[in-house]
Amino acid sequence: MTATRRQDDGTVQVPAAIGGEPRVLIAAFSARYALGQLLDEMFGALCRRLDCRVLVPTNYAGRIPERSLYRAPCGVSKIGGILASINPVAHWKVVAALLRAKPDVVHILTGEGYLWAISLVVAARLAGTPVVVTLHDPDPHPGNVFERLNAIVRRPVLALTGTVHLLASRHLERAKTMAGHARFVVTPHGSLAGQFLRHRKCGVKREELVLFFGRIQQYKGIDVLLQAMQMLPATTRLAIAGPGVIEVRDQQVADALGERVELHNKYLDDQEVAGLMQRASVVALPYRHVTQSSVPAIAAAFGCRLVATGLGNFVEEIPRLGGVVVDPGDASALAAALRQAVAAGPVAGTNSPTFDDLSPLFVTLYRSSAKPGFDLRHTAEQGLSR
Repeated sequence: MTATRRQDDGTVQVPAAIGGEPRVLIAAFSARYALGQLLDEMFGALCRRLDCRVLVPTNYAGRIPERSLYRAPCGVSKIGGILASINPVAHWKVVAALLRAKPDVVHILTGEGYLWAISLVVAARLAGTPVVVTLHDPDPHPGNVFERLNAIVRRPVLALTGTVHLLASRHLERAKTMAGHARFVVTPHGSLAGQFLRHRKCGVKREELVLFFGRIQQYKGIDVLLQAMQMLPATTRLAIAGPGVIEVRDQQVADALGERVELHNKYLDDQEVAGLMQRASVVALPYRHVTQSSVPAIAAAFGCRLVATGLGNFVEEIPRLGGVVVDPGDASALAAALRQAVAAGPVAGTNSPTFDDLSPLFVTLYRSSAKPGFDLRHTAEQGLSR
């Protein structure tokens, strides 16, 4: 079997297609930031095992080779995306990708709540092609209007889907209320740590630094984290790193803490993230709502201690990675946990399963979901091409 090779620039060299395995079209209608990284890691692991093509928005700028991509004009912003979602050209591009790829199974990996997903799943249904949908968040995050709209749009998508893929078993019962007709498959969230670990530098010292990393949104509890910081010794500092809008009252608290808070209010490249992870003693995830996140596995791989709220998949994942969980919204409990974590010092890095480790599970998922007789058709095609 030909192995996938990663180039020096991080891109993936795709081997020749593997015969006897299902042909898969992965649709990622949201392919930026962490979801883009998830797509890159997943494709890199799968492309050496099966014939895999990917449907992405035109603004995708990841590591997947262009020859493995189909692109659709899905906008470059939320407002642009809304306008593009009613553009017939975009929907035709989505359907055309299905017709050109001729897959044995379609996997909607991200963006199942976008209008393009409806066009894709309807076209797949008409073509007799089975569809797998990854359901990242059974319930939309509070305070996010776009997610609430997406939760409405995804209803017909789930209704026409034969298989629903979940990243944590604890959300299974909730998902069954949304797609009771479907079968459900659970695989863990593959670690994205490898993308950042390659940027580690020698000689970076740990600091008495608490790090919040990720897109800044209201439900992630930055206000609680800032309250907790006011209860910690003046020697403990906080770094808030990620794009998004900081609430005015949170900015005022951060300003009052002065040099104890460093703010990186932007999208950070992998090298910048690695630098912060090497400096931080603790990574805090004070969320008020969560399904799962890629941050704990990344932080643990860098040897950061974890303090998070006991919600969603954090209930099981954080203790498994050596961290502690506290009640959501409790600034005093959060401050106490952070104080103990900082005082405990650094720990050895903990590795979580990668997409390379999990790829056999996805191959099994595709095999069990694909059109009957796909392996016979592919064998015949290979015989004719020789």
